[in-house]
Amino acid sequence: MTPSTANVRLRPLLERQRSAWALLTLFAHIPRTEPAFRMRFNELTPEDRTFFVDFYEAPTEQWAFERICLFWNVPMDSMRKEI
Repeated sequence: MTPSTANVRLRPLLERQRSAWALLTLFAHIPRTEPAFRMRFNELTPEDRTFFVDFYEAPTEQWAFERICLFWNVPMDSMRKEI
């Protein structure tokens, strides 16, 4: 594989990671509570919530939401034990 073909293959992955980080930063300056994160998550467009589901390869939006909370170290009463 040449450097140029490697760049072509990595570009979509890097763009997805940049998009994910841009969305994750929307949670950066809100209180680290489940209700605050739930409100912000619910304010996302349906396309952005679907992006998170796809990005995390999550079976449900709830699972993706829990991954976001885990990323930001938000304690959750409803968090599943297997995460």
